[in-house]
Amino acid sequence: MKMHRLLKGIAAVLVTIGIGATVLHQPATAHASSVFSKTDVKGPTGYFKSDKAGFAFRWANVKVKSGTARVIIMGDFKAPQVAVMLPTKNTITNNRTKFTARFHTLSSAGKVGTKNYYLYLNKKSSTTYTAKLTNYRNGRAVSTKGTTYTFTRTTKNPASTYATKFTKPTITKVFTTAANTEAKAQKTDITDSDYQAALKKAANTYATKVAKQVVTAFDLK
Repeated sequence: MKMHRLLKGIAAVLVTIGIGATVLHQPATAHASSVFSKTDVKGPTGYFKSDKAGFAFRWANVKVKSGTARVIIMGDFKAPQVAVMLPTKNTITNNRTKFTARFHTLSSAGKVGTKNYYLYLNKKSSTTYTAKLTNYRNGRAVSTKGTTYTFTRTTKNPASTYATKFTKPTITKVFTTAANTEAKAQKTDITDSDYQAALKKAANTYATKVAKQVVTAFDLK
């Protein structure tokens, strides 16, 4: 069926340009105090999430050829994009309210970048923190500059909720726009009810698939 081939082709195109199809490559209870603990210097436990930003990040131990590595996983669920960073040095200020991480980027092929990047994490209460997000590739990353957001530290993984709330609508919109553009180019009537029904189904299927991929990437172990 021509319409089926058209929508299938759109999905293939989106995969090749990296829209939601590729990603870059358990927490303990949060501390009750308003300062970082001495053990936090290894990389705080828990999930840091911002509903306003549609963003979450965490420190995790992942398996590598030589054993395990402590990494920072940053998930921009609005982009969507998941980036994995390799910390090289962590510090906490004397008053223990500010955490700084120096890190290198880590590609999906496992190649470590050489440039130093930094992030700041400021503790405001037992569960609230502030951090800045700056533009990074197709999304955002935690940094020392950019827009400041409040993050909540939690033991519950927000990935599935954020993928449903932010990733699926984003990908559905991208898919729909791309499909309609291609349909118009092929002189297809995009107001046709059969086309609209097929488009809605195809967009939902594709967005669901991408959302699952983002969750899997964020849950890297």
